[in-house]
Amino acid sequence: MEAGWDKKHGGIYLAIDANQKERDSESIAWGFPDSKLWWPHTEALYALLLSYEITNDAKFMHWFEKVD
Repeated sequence: MEAGWDKKHGGIYLAIDANQKERDSESIAWGFPDSKLWWPHTEALYALLLSYEITNDAKFMHWFEKVD
């Protein structure tokens, strides 16, 4: 979550490179890596709730609320 989170405007970037340094379309296979589409957010919300249910770790609920 931290690697893909836009710290300035919020939201999850569509893609970042493995070293988390570049988000331009030439270094990443996606043509629009800075986009913040609905489906990565939906998948993240589900995964965060499931993670919280399994572990009861508050960090997952914190991230869920932040993404929501």
